Amino acid sequence: MIEFVIDEENEELNQSYQMMILGIFGYREEEFKIYNLNDFKQDNCNSKIYILSNPNQNLQIAEQIRKSGDWHSQIIIVGTKYIKHNKLLILDWIDKNDTLKEKLKSAINTACQIISRKKTLSFMLNSEIYKIPFKDILYIEKVNNQNYCTIYTNDDTYIINNTIRSLEDKLSKCCFMKTHRSCIVNLNNIR
Repeated sequence: MIEFVIDEENEELNQSYQMMILGIFGYREEEFKIYNLNDFKQDNCNSKIYILSNPNQNLQIAEQIRKSGDWHSQIIIVGTKYIKHNKLLILDWIDKNDTLKEKLKSAINTACQIISRKKTLSFMLNSEIYKIPFKDILYIEKVNNQNYCTIYTNDDTYIINNTIRSLEDKLSKCCFMKTHRSCIVNLNNIR
């Protein structure tokens, strides 16, 4: 699950950011949650994308996130002036006066790709451990009336002794969607 944390005082812009996130993910609410920064309670379980739009506190909030030891979360700052700050690993700095919607949508997509980039699906097959990068999986299908699943990639297929539910729990919600009870597809590999 990805948690979006928004710091925007202007209610109209806040709603615009939330609608943009809904436009990217659809209404698959099991895959993401949206919080206002003031209502958010920090935990380390889920991946986070921060959208910071408060001009007086952007850098201070980013510093707090990094000082807490969170170097995995992606930070997007929406502001009117760019301030270079390499030590905070800010993903993008978007000018409010620019084409905000297109650039923010692009930054959110990039953040999702970064969060899911190095993830792999691990499983045992014939006493060997396999690790398949998420990006290589096309789809996963349950074998009828069995507790087996077939994983399809561009190069191979793997029949493994796992339920579709257990595999679903291991996969990134940003990239995969269960289309029905016996199939999970990689959204990044759909053409």
